[in-house]
Amino acid sequence: MDYFIVELVGRKKVAIPLNQVQEVININCSDICPIPGVNNSLVGVTNHRGNFLWIVELSQFLFQQSLQNIGLNSLTILLTKIHHNNLGLLVQKLGEIKTFYDVDKSFNDDSLNICHDYCQGIISDTENIPIINLGNVKNSLNQTNLSLSR
Repeated sequence: MDYFIVELVGRKKVAIPLNQVQEVININCSDICPIPGVNNSLVGVTNHRGNFLWIVELSQFLFQQSLQNIGLNSLTILLTKIHHNNLGLLVQKLGEIKTFYDVDKSFNDDSLNICHDYCQGIISDTENIPIINLGNVKNSLNQTNLSLSR
């Protein structure tokens, strides 16, 4: 299977299944409308080609670490499709697309400091890279009294 490897805060890498990535976009922070009172990892919403797009800071969501100077830069967003919903994942840096056939689905590496609910396996490359379960990410965000399916 193919994975998009991205870098988050602290040079932490995660893998996103490529079949769930629609495209990569860059947007200005000023194009995002913040929503008060929601999960800290939800940066806000934006309009992308006439569709409502939630923007999630993946570093904050997975590791409770925010990107520095988020309001000063053009933001790199992975536009993902989960079921019928679009979700924009804010990442620090794009990596490469790699194919891995041997994935450890047992996920027993606590050194990665990532919640097991959001990981669907581990890729062993030069380091262990968690594969993010985007369905569980979306479900968790929906449980914060939001409906991402608008």
